[in-house]
Amino acid sequence: MPLNEHFSGNGAGNTIFARFSLTTSYNRVMALMVTLTLSASDAMRSALSALPEVTVVAAPANALISESGPEPLSLQRVGLGQIKHLTSTPGIAQLMQIDGVLDDATAGRLEDSAIGYLDSAGRAWLPGMQRTSLERDTRKRARSLRGAGLRVAQLLADDPQQRWTERDLADRAKTSTSTAHNLLERLEGQGLMQRTGHTRGTVRTVPDPAALRRWLARNGQPSRLRRLACWLPDPHPEPTTVGLRMVLTGAAAAAELGMPVLTGPPRTLLRVKTPQGTDLNDIPSMLHGVRDEAGANAVLIDDRDGLGWREAQRSSSGALVAPRSRVMLDLWLEPRGQAAVDAFLDLWGHTGYAAAASR
Repeated sequence: MPLNEHFSGNGAGNTIFARFSLTTSYNRVMALMVTLTLSASDAMRSALSALPEVTVVAAPANALISESGPEPLSLQRVGLGQIKHLTSTPGIAQLMQIDGVLDDATAGRLEDSAIGYLDSAGRAWLPGMQRTSLERDTRKRARSLRGAGLRVAQLLADDPQQRWTERDLADRAKTSTSTAHNLLERLEGQGLMQRTGHTRGTVRTVPDPAALRRWLARNGQPSRLRRLACWLPDPHPEPTTVGLRMVLTGAAAAAELGMPVLTGPPRTLLRVKTPQGTDLNDIPSMLHGVRDEAGANAVLIDDRDGLGWREAQRSSSGALVAPRSRVMLDLWLEPRGQAAVDAFLDLWGHTGYAAAASR
């Protein structure tokens, strides 16, 4: 049951908001303010006061005040077994005093539902604060290709029939001519590129696409990346948020391209370019999902280097998928990585060169 009444947001409440926001503006930039009545517990008051983002003040009503305005604040006390039954209430901020200690996964689910909490260990969170990070920082052996150089190599693998100049390749990969030059020289030295002409008229071609792709599979294997397991109501989303780009990759994308490989329990891999000012941990709730490792049906991969969403293409069913080279490389992240990559490369060879992308 609520420990006390809601803040109604009436004239008196708005007066509280105006008075306190004016007072704090002289001292520091206000992140969040919580007004609590005298009936709020000392433990709650103390834990909230310890948060650097939060200012706690005494008031006739409970409220959460942010830059977007005041909201009534409902205070409840619940046990760990009741958490799975909690739901958010539109227009009312909620703060749960938890009898027990939350783990990261449970805390993340509450945050994704916009439910504030305070557990027995003093862990606290309110809507508007930065979410608990549930992403994994994957570290494997160092790879020899990174960022822009990897985009250049992917283009060569995806479009091997093209006659490339350094300038054309650099422009298409959104990088410098020196980056394109260095990779082309390296590949030429290994017999994976052929040169025709001299100086500015020099063009390069790929004599053996299969050999180049296998070289890329060895040298472009994902090493360090940020990824986040989550449950999404639609694991093949078409986001409408401005600045958010998502493309299928890995086994799900391979199936969309008509090149299916068996990897294990289905978890859709999605490469994500986050909107400015947001974090990977914010994306599931933007898609009406939750961060959840145990029940995940999708894994979000930070694609800040544009390895997936640049040169993305539409499958015959209309799904937006990463380029084939990226799909192949992300198969390393699937349960049967090596076998999946080998199977995909074999299928790629049988289906010919990269199909023209519909972007």
